[in-house]
Amino acid sequence: MKIVLMAAGTLLGVVALLAAINFVQLLRYRWFLKRSGWNVRLSGLHALSYCEVVDSKAEEVVIDGELLVGKPHHVLYIYGASEWDRRYPEWARGRRDEILQRIRSKCPDSGYSFHYLA
Repeated sequence: MKIVLMAAGTLLGVVALLAAINFVQLLRYRWFLKRSGWNVRLSGLHALSYCEVVDSKAEEVVIDGELLVGKPHHVLYIYGASEWDRRYPEWARGRRDEILQRIRSKCPDSGYSFHYLA
């Protein structure tokens, strides 16, 4: 019984630590978004979200990708300019290069590969 209680206490401690880490990451994400007006984060295992404050509201576009083994550990699929404008919302249209430059500044080439689609 004592071992079960110790195991439960350890598990609870690990869960609390992970929750605290996640909370700190969320605070850092929101702080950078508020300070700079934009930010980037992973959206699940494969996609990346670019978030920007537009008219006092956080707007987001999702860039499709894949998780890789080794380096780089992610590939992001980037649409050509016309397909970008067709797929993404009005606020992101005509701003593909600017948004990609911001994404690249937060996603180093050592960890991310960018595959440009026709």
